Amino acid sequence: MAHKEQVIIENKKENEVMSVGLDTVNNVESLVKKLAKIREAQKIFATYSQEQVDKIFLAASLAANKQRVPLAIMAQKETGMGIAEDKVIKNHYASEYIYNAYKETKTCGVIEKDEAFGMTKIAEPIGVIAAVVPTTNPTSTAIFKALLALKTRNGIIFSPHPRAKNSTIEAAKVVLEAAVLAGAPEGIIGWIDEPIFRINYNCYERSGFDPCYRRSWNG
Repeated sequence: MAHKEQVIIENKKENEVMSVGLDTVNNVESLVKKLAKIREAQKIFATYSQEQVDKIFLAASLAANKQRVPLAIMAQKETGMGIAEDKVIKNHYASEYIYNAYKETKTCGVIEKDEAFGMTKIAEPIGVIAAVVPTTNPTSTAIFKALLALKTRNGIIFSPHPRAKNSTIEAAKVVLEAAVLAGAPEGIIGWIDEPIFRINYNCYERSGFDPCYRRSWNG
C-alpha cells in the first residue's frame, strides 16, 4: 500500500515538473498569466471552511518538515552560505513550530464577537501575496511564508534570490504539492523561475501584496 502511494506521488511530481516547464515565469507576460491563475485559485480558496484550511495547513507543514534535511543541503550547496545542519533546524522551525504556533488560530469567518459593543470581527484573506525570499534562508523563509498564506486562505507568489532560486522553488513545490493533495486549489502557490528586477517590480505592482512580506535582496 505504501509503495502504491509512493508511486502516485512520484508520478504527480513528474507531471507537475512538466506542467511547471510549460508555465515558466521568465518575463512580464508570463508573470501576468501566472498571477491570474493564482488569483483564480485564491478566489476558490477564500470559500474554504476552517476545517478544510486546517487540514491543508497540517499536511503542508508535515511535508515541509519531512523534507527539512534535503532542502537544507540543497540550499547550502546552491548558495555556499551557512551550515547545512543549521538550515535543517531553521526548516524544522519554519514548519513544525509555525504549525504548532498557529494551528488553533481561527482564520475563517467570525473570529471575535463583542455583544456589549455590538462588534463582530470577521477574518478575510487579502488575495495574492508577493513574497521576496533572501539568499541567506531560501528554504525556511519560503516554507513559513507559504504555510501562513495557506492558513489565511491567501495565494502567494515567490520571488527568489537569483543565487538561491532552485532551493526556494523546490521548497515552494514541496508545500504546494502537499497542499493540493490535501484539497487546496491547484496553483495557489507560484514562483518566478527567472528572478530579475523588471519581473520582480511588476510582481509587487500587480499582486496587491502584504507590505510586511517585503524583504531586500541585500540579505
